[in-house]
Amino acid sequence: MGGGEKMKRAIIIVTVLVMVFSLGVVSASTAPSNNAIKEIPPDMELDWANVTSISLGISYSGTTATCSGLIRGISSVNSISATFTLRRVNANGTTTLVRTWSESSSTSSLNFSGTYSLVSRGETYRLEVVATVTTTSGSSETVRDSFERTY
Repeated sequence: MGGGEKMKRAIIIVTVLVMVFSLGVVSASTAPSNNAIKEIPPDMELDWANVTSISLGISYSGTTATCSGLIRGISSVNSISATFTLRRVNANGTTTLVRTWSESSSTSSLNFSGTYSLVSRGETYRLEVVATVTTTSGSSETVRDSFERTY
């Protein structure tokens, strides 16, 4: 083998190695992590087709939690029905159901306010909502959101 052929072979080997390592880096950087779902905050707004915003809140006074919510639909929304759920977040990360409320609206928005009178300082509570939003064309969409706050 002449010097020219050795050089060509070396260039081919280096090129192949660069390609292999490049592919490995690309696939490693684009591979989803096992905990990708855990990285999404529970109150993150997702892409909804018929809802422009969901706002949730919890305020405390004495032993009472006041929960509030506002769901705003696009202009073609003509009804919203929702279930709001208050949960206590336990030290181990599990939750305990505290109270639920069902609300509905025949307009493009739904306002909610509810109270629960047995909250304790130092505890974390989560307000969750699951709503079905229906448009004038009859299409419907189920949306979810949550918010938590420590007393």
